[in-house]
Amino acid sequence: MKKSILFLTLLVSVGVLAQKKVKLEDNSNATNFYFLSGKVGLGSSNPKSMLQVSGGSNNWNESIQGLATGSIHLDPENATNNFGNAITFGASDSGNGENAQAGIYVRSDGTYGTKMYFSTTDAYIAGSKTAMTIDHKGKIGIGTNSPKSKLQVSGGSSNWSESIQGLATGSIHLDPENATNNFGNAITFGASDTGNGENAQAGIYVRSDGSYGTKMYFSTTDAYIAGSKTAMTIDHKGKIGIGTNTPKSKLQISGGSNNWNESIQGLATGSIHLDPENTTNNFGNAITFGASDSGNGENAQAGIYVRSDGAYGTKMYFSTTDAYVTGSKTAMSIDHKGKIGIGTETTGSHRLAVQGSIGAREILVEASGWSDFVFEKKYQLPSLEEVEDHINTKGHLKDIPSAKEVEKNGILLGQMDAKLLQKIEELTLYTIQQEKRIKILESNNQNLEKENKQLHSLSQRLNEIEKLLKTNK
Repeated sequence: MKKSILFLTLLVSVGVLAQKKVKLEDNSNATNFYFLSGKVGLGSSNPKSMLQVSGGSNNWNESIQGLATGSIHLDPENATNNFGNAITFGASDSGNGENAQAGIYVRSDGTYGTKMYFSTTDAYIAGSKTAMTIDHKGKIGIGTNSPKSKLQVSGGSSNWSESIQGLATGSIHLDPENATNNFGNAITFGASDTGNGENAQAGIYVRSDGSYGTKMYFSTTDAYIAGSKTAMTIDHKGKIGIGTNTPKSKLQISGGSNNWNESIQGLATGSIHLDPENTTNNFGNAITFGASDSGNGENAQAGIYVRSDGAYGTKMYFSTTDAYVTGSKTAMSIDHKGKIGIGTETTGSHRLAVQGSIGAREILVEASGWSDFVFEKKYQLPSLEEVEDHINTKGHLKDIPSAKEVEKNGILLGQMDAKLLQKIEELTLYTIQQEKRIKILESNNQNLEKENKQLHSLSQRLNEIEKLLKTNK
């Protein structure tokens, strides 16, 4: 109470005397308390504002648990509740008068800590509203009184819209340095290590692209010694570039994988790497692509899926959707041994298994062991009698699988073509042999015809001789 009376007395004295040095009731000068031309100075004999406080706090320290005082200290009304104190600022306009205020409030949080509130008033008619808080752990909340992180901003942007050409603002907005160059703004994050100190940073930068658009750069620092390097960019058309500042598609990734190698058993990573959800099941990861049509909307998708095969290997599935109404169906799979299945996941011993037909203009089969050995002199050509006996006994040609064998095991194209060629070449040899026999028969037939003619001529002559003999008698 005495302090309040003294302070009022000082103000009255100041107002009456209007002198530079303030005198107390006992006519002594107040220490470090000055009044000059309507301005009050505490610790300053030449105040430059309505109230100027000079001099630091001689006992403030972060290690003193809430008991250190600053250059200005306001005590709470009492210590029997959680009330604290505040600095408030009044405001007025021509229509409403001085009926609005903003302020900085400090209250106990009920757990031996303090919480600071930064409050403003809306439209001069509603009560003060908290715009920002700082709790006893240093967490800052904007739009929320209970921040869960070092900085939490709650509330969306009321005027942001894709249709507003670059003028809408978000929940957080940083203005550029000036409007006479292409500079923008940035959010940067410092980092340090024991050997280098805090001399490295990463950041999100926004600059004008020089053609009424903006470009966003996500930059990091390499080895704490080189300058920031752009890791990713987003241009004004929404094109994302990773490893390149000039993406030519919606997403362009430049730069290969520096540790990928076929000899590394499944541990090397590529330019894009997706980790599984967890390691307690056989789930993997996927890249999916949505599709839509006028009748069904976007309710169909295709994708590339990778899952563990349960035996320390991976299997890749290429899936599509049928008619937009059923779930994804695996069109092709590749297992950890590189075996490919199209229309089937069961490849057996084959490198490529296809369920269904294959249409091709030309197929090249690389084969060894062709059937030209049939034309070698040492080849023992089976006789036709032997061929006939095998057919009668087995029901198919020798060295050619039966119908039941083909149905069960299929055929190897290269091997089967070689076998068929062998039979064709054998038929060729049979044909050549028959041709030789035919020529011999033809030659023999011609000789017989000559002999027949000669016999016929002799027969005619004998007939004539017989006639002459009969006549002479």
